[in-house]
Formats: sequence, C-alpha cells, structure tokens
Amino acid sequence: IVKTERGEKSTIILPDGTNVILNSSSRLKYSNDYGKKNRSVDLEGEAYFDVTRDTKKEFIVHTNNLDIKVIGTSFNISSYTDTKDITIVLLKGKVKIQSAELSYIMSPGEKIKYNKNTKKIIKEDVFPTDYITWTKGDLYFEKESLENIMKTLSRIYDVEIRFDSNKLPNEYFTGTIPGGGIQNALNILMLTSPFYYEMDGSVIVLKEK
Repeated sequence: IVKTERGEKSTIILPDGTNVILNSSSRLKYSNDYGKKNRSVDLEGEAYFDVTRDTKKEFIVHTNNLDIKVIGTSFNISSYTDTKDITIVLLKGKVKIQSAELSYIMSPGEKIKYNKNTKKIIKEDVFPTDYITWTKGDLYFEKESLENIMKTLSRIYDVEIRFDSNKLPNEYFTGTIPGGGIQNALNILMLTSPFYYEMDGSVIVLKEK
C-alpha cells in the first residue's frame, strides 16, 4: 500500500514498469504477486497512470464504484470519497470503464464523469494534458465549483478552508492556477470569483464580496 498525506505527492514504479503519480490524500494498493497472473490495483483518490503495454495481461484499476480496464495507455483518474463524481481523462490508448450498470470504451481526448448517485456518465471532448498539470505542480479546472476547488486546495496545501456563505460553493471557475502556495491560488481565484478571505486562527474563511 502506498499512501500520500495532505500536501504530498508520490511516484511509484510498479513491477511491470507502469508509472503511477499519486496525488495528495490518495491510496494505491496492489498485491505482492502483481504482474504474475494479473495486473490489478485499487485506488482511492487521484492518480495518473502510464501503463506498460502487455497484451496478455490487462491492467485494471478498481475504485469504489468503477473498474477501469486497459492494455497499455495513459490516463488520469480522480476518485475521492468526498466528491460525488469519478472523473477519468484518457490521454492515449483505450480504456474500458465498467460497473454493474454500464460498460463504455473511451477514446483519447475524452473525459468521463461518472456520478456515484445517479450511476450515469457524462462524456466530453477535452485537451487531456490540461488534466495532468497537477503532476507538475499546477492545477487546471474546467467549469468546476468553488466547493470542489477548495476541497482540492485543502488536500494539496494541507489547510482547512470554510465557506461563510451559501452562495459561494456553487460559483464556478475555469482556468489554470500555477503552483506557488495557497495564498497565490486564492488570489487568482478572487480575480474572477466574488469572494475574499480572512484567517480565523489556522482556518481560511471565504466570504462574499
């Protein structure tokens, strides 16, 4: 088991040469005999996978709600327990996502959002490299709620963020936030979002402008 705490990232090379970058507050689990009979891992959180091709043994990522099956490919999965969606972005190759309710084969450049409550998927064509900027310290969001963005920032910078407003969590933001600390990230978001922030001890509180 490889775990990252809030504010950490980790790079793992699996026995078959598959490269995995694990984002903050994430957990990757694989067996001691990985690669001998199968190539199967369990993921909680977010990870970028660059999978070594092996036509005899497919690579499977198990999440709480979906299985993602591949032969050799590059893709990103975000499957945190505190978010309502599982998001998968395919950079190259093909992956098959599977649950009790559905089965779908993705193509490169596609983003899939699987809603854990409705059990349905939303498909979208994207620039997939935008969604792995976190591996280099930057963050990209597309039509993302401030609620989910603050959850991401909390994990990455290991801070507590609260809303002093019912309206702000449902504001949306699209853009790239370069690395540089939590204050830098909040200052960029404030340019287009109607909030300001104050410190309450060690807690950051967001308030409506």
